[in-house]
Amino acid sequence: MTTKKNVCNDCGGELRAIKINDSTHKWIDMQGAQHVEPTYSAVDATASWFAQRMPPEGVIKGRICTECGQITLYGEPKAN
Repeated sequence: MTTKKNVCNDCGGELRAIKINDSTHKWIDMQGAQHVEPTYSAVDATASWFAQRMPPEGVIKGRICTECGQITLYGEPKAN
């Protein structure tokens, strides 16, 4: 059974989960030596003084339509 979150908004095709990669630390191939999972923060969040990082509220997940290729992103709040 296909649920609404597994159906493409454009064509009605099936959506499958994908991993969104963020490359960091440039490497020989310029693609990045490490991959991190992208996160999101509140619009009014400020970076910490020491690490200069924004406090994450959750991670960014994605799905791709197996028919038309549309990628849908959504936020998944972190567990407290």
